[in-house]
Formats: sequence, C-alpha cells, structure tokens
Amino acid sequence: MLADQCVMCGLCLPRCPTYAIDAQEGRSPRGRIAHMRRLATQDIAPTPALRGDLGSCLSCGRCEAACPTQVRYAEMLPQARELLHARGGEALPERLLRALAGRPGWMRALLRLARVLPRPRGAGHGTAGTLLAAAHAIAPAALDPRVRGATAPAPRGRVLLLRGCVGAAIEGDTHRAATALLAAAGYAVEVQRGAACCGSLARQAGAPAEARREGERLRALVRAAKVEAVVACASGCMPALREALAHPGMPPLHELLAFLGRDPAPNSPLAAPAEGARRRVALAVPCSQQALDGGAAARRLLGGQPGVELAELPDAPGCCGAGAMQFIADPRTARRLRAERAAQIAATGACMVATTNTGCRLHLAMGLAEAGLHIPVVHPAAIIAASMRPDDDPCAATAPPTA
Repeated sequence: MLADQCVMCGLCLPRCPTYAIDAQEGRSPRGRIAHMRRLATQDIAPTPALRGDLGSCLSCGRCEAACPTQVRYAEMLPQARELLHARGGEALPERLLRALAGRPGWMRALLRLARVLPRPRGAGHGTAGTLLAAAHAIAPAALDPRVRGATAPAPRGRVLLLRGCVGAAIEGDTHRAATALLAAAGYAVEVQRGAACCGSLARQAGAPAEARREGERLRALVRAAKVEAVVACASGCMPALREALAHPGMPPLHELLAFLGRDPAPNSPLAAPAEGARRRVALAVPCSQQALDGGAAARRLLGGQPGVELAELPDAPGCCGAGAMQFIADPRTARRLRAERAAQIAATGACMVATTNTGCRLHLAMGLAEAGLHIPVVHPAAIIAASMRPDDDPCAATAPPTA
C-alpha cells in the first residue's frame, strides 16, 4: 500500500498551506494519509468530516517536496477520492463545474451574462457567487476567444498551441500573446480549436475513467494536427498533458515559457524587446510551476524585459488556495489563503501580477477585486508580448476589473 511509505515524521507539516491555517491534524498530509490508509482497509466510514479533510487538500505538492521517504502523495489522493465517490457520490457542484469546463462557449456565455449583474460584495460563497465574482474579476480581453494561428515567413517548425478547456474560455488574451511570441520566435502556430481537456480536473476529483477518456480525445486532436511540437500555457495542465501525450507517435510537449526561453530566433522582437516605462510586476509562481522549474523560465523571460521590474512574493503560504476547483469545494480554506496572498501582492506596490496557471489567475483576480485592489492578473506571455509594442504600457496590457 502506498500509504505505508509514510513514517508519520511530520516534516511535511510546516510545508502544508491548509495545516498552517488552524493546525488541524486531519488537514495535514500526515493526517490525510492516515485517513487514506483507514479508508482503503474500510476501517472508517466516509463521514462528512472525512470528506472535508480529504476534499480540502489543494494538491500543491509541497509535502512531497519535503518528504524524506518520497511518499507518492499526489498518486494516493485521487485514489482516495475515487473511493469516497464510490461510497457516496461526488458533490453536484463539482460535477457541474467539470461539465461546464468542457464547454468553453457555455462558460464564456455564462460569465458574460454574469457581468451585467452587480458585483457580489463580501464572501461570495457557493458556486453561483464564485462564478459571479469571477465574471467581474476577469478582464474582458480574457473572455474574447478570437485567436488566430500564425505562419512565420521562415518557420522553424509547426507547433500546436493548446488552449485547454477552462483556458479556452478565459485565457483569450494569453493565447493571443502566446501566438505572437511563438511567431516572433520563428514558428508557424496552429491553434487548438474547440475544447481539449488534459484530464487533470477529472483525475484530481477521483474520476480516472473520465480522465482517460479526456486523454484519448486529446491524443486524437494532436495526431490530426500533424505538428512537430505541442505547446501549453497553463502550468497546471502540464503533469496531465505529459501523461496523456506520453504515447508512441506523439510530438514532444513543451511549457510555453521554457520553450520560448530556450532558443529565441536571432534579431526577433522576443530576443530584443522594445524599451518602455519601467513597471513593477509581482510574480506569483503557482504550485504547478514550482514542480516544473520553480518559476525559473518566468523569471528569466520577465526579468529580461527592459520595462519590467520583478517583485517576488514570500514563500509562505506558497499556495494561493485555488487548487484546481478546490476554491469551489472548500471556499473557507481558499479565501483565507487568497486573502494572505492578496495582501502580499499589495505590499509589493506592483501594478500587475503575473502567473502561469489559469486557476490561480482567476482566483487571485477575485481576491484582489474583493480587497478593492485594481491590479490585473495576467500570464507572463501577455506582458512580454506587450513589451514588443513600444506604445504599450505593460501595466495596461489588461483592463482593470469592472465595478
């Protein structure tokens, strides 16, 4: 049993964002592993308290990084959630949100509709309140799905830009910027059409069969594209994408910033960005990016922009509280972590926040709006693309949240 690898040493406790909130053992990695062990042996009933403890995990991976015995926690948690669902079903809001994520057009329409309603004040708990808050926090440009491919004059190769599922609904500005940067680096770009989920949401929710189906659909889409490489913008999708595309005949997969930073085309705008007004940008490195490269590619590319001054955020709490869809499932935990992160961002004096994960972008934007701070949250690609245009102020790359 995977849980038997854990020796209950407790070295993971200081690294766990949810344990840091109120020091509840059941909401620590060690406590959750004890729950998993008993759940696997049917020594414990799937009570609401147990569901709450396992459901509150943000899957940030910080416990695995601190574990001396290399416990495969990220592998165990979806299995435990699958057992819970088998014995009591999955919560309806989570199922509905996953279904909505697979229909970007519906999600965009819903968010646009919500923008005509008053912005919620206070907590905004519940699925409806969260979606309403999200609609007002995200910039209109992000909800514009129009993204065209690009054919470079002397292409260095053809790449497929994956937009994902949720990303296809709320990352239009990111994907337009990514296309411009890839073209500047000398690549012909084909943009994914329609929805293509990596399966990460289903896997984390404890629905492995659904995740496998998503992976199969994604592989079919990539095969049909006939490209030399696949590029993704959302760091949270990368682990599931690597698993889904680790099959014979699949082109190599790259995270956008690492791909751009490895070898920019000589004399391209990407290699020599335009000068501009210097602006401070807070870099919020998502947990998923920490596992990829610790944010090194984002620091290297943003730090090389003449108009950008990077501001680092403190290591604690580390996680903003988004955790895929955990900000819906456990709003109490998510809001407390988000409020702390928002205060840290405000303390930097930054005019903009850069983050590479879709969920973190949305969650932080809601938190900043709730705190009355009109600080846009964007993907680093949008800032770099803006710096290629001399007339663009990096801090005006995204409109502020609406009132």
